[in-house]
Amino acid sequence: MWSVDEIVLRNSDQPRKVELILSSHSANEKLLCSTAAELEDATQPQVCCFVQLPFPLAITEQERFQLKAGRADRIAILSFERWRASVSDDCRLQIDPIPAEASIADRGLFTQMRVFFQNWGRHQYDYPNYLEAITETGLREQPLNHSFRQTGRVPTGVATGPVSYGDIRTPSYFEHELTQAIEHEVTFVIDRFLESYNLVALDDLRPPESHLGLFVMLAPGRVSYSVAPRPVAATLLSNAVVPESVNGSQLEAALRFSRRDLDRYLRRLIAMQRLARQGEPELAAIGCVSAIEWYMNAALGNDVGKPDRRSKPLWRCMESELFSSLPAQLKNRIEQIRNMRNDLAHGSPPERLSAGETRTGALETKEVVATAIELYRTMQMRMSKSSVQR
Repeated sequence: MWSVDEIVLRNSDQPRKVELILSSHSANEKLLCSTAAELEDATQPQVCCFVQLPFPLAITEQERFQLKAGRADRIAILSFERWRASVSDDCRLQIDPIPAEASIADRGLFTQMRVFFQNWGRHQYDYPNYLEAITETGLREQPLNHSFRQTGRVPTGVATGPVSYGDIRTPSYFEHELTQAIEHEVTFVIDRFLESYNLVALDDLRPPESHLGLFVMLAPGRVSYSVAPRPVAATLLSNAVVPESVNGSQLEAALRFSRRDLDRYLRRLIAMQRLARQGEPELAAIGCVSAIEWYMNAALGNDVGKPDRRSKPLWRCMESELFSSLPAQLKNRIEQIRNMRNDLAHGSPPERLSAGETRTGALETKEVVATAIELYRTMQMRMSKSSVQR
């Protein structure tokens, strides 16, 4: 079994990399050591890419999956662990693996993902010579090309820049090139895996715009990355969206009323507005119109809760005496959102990659909610006036 001291020693020429990996919680010491041992015991030479997904997956630690990565002859083996980020009593960030239970609800859950590759292309020919260049105290610079290896000379200034056929290739450049190739390949692997996972799990998980906790172990104990790993902890914090400023006069008027619980209608509207902010404006708009329809039926005395009763559609409710006398502007807005609901319900489904965008010419969810609240306010005022007249 490897120790973290052995890994640090193997990266003596780049000590800062191991330190950043551990300090950013891209992996812990146990995971680094176990992966190094796994690569060492593999029957075929492999490399491992570490990456973190800012959400939990319903997969057990024992399950591993294979999929084709890029070219048809390239296979990636995927391994997953469920981890949790928490804050200790002394305000220190803690990230630890947790048992992959069937169902769990907790804060700070994310997935530690490892992707194992066998080298491909020219990498598989240079890789044995690269392993020879790795010592217990770091990387020894020497030509990887067989013809240049026989001369024993180490040219200078060849560790950076493009490499053409016949050029001298050194271990440091090989690390840089292979790391970039693996990072590019992992992007494809994650996208393809989540497409299949979402289909089976009936979920809508999407990878972050840039990878989290990404680094590569190119050989047992030897780590590398193109850019410093991004900590996953920041993405686990809830994003707060500050809405537009509320109308001060309206808030002041609302504060004059006695404290009361919101009824089911208003709670439904607020929930739909929250759903729209989460990127589902079409579903939120349909939910708002359904709430309006339920509210009108309740006002007309239609007991839609009984199995032998059916609610009237919105246009039939608008023909009733109670709602036909609404202000003309409000009736026009209700008619517009009714037509919009029908277009969404019976038209083609929206493109989910652009779910946050509303259709051209369609009312925004905020306007639909405002119309629903205006209907509620108008009906409440009418009921207040009728009770006073009595």
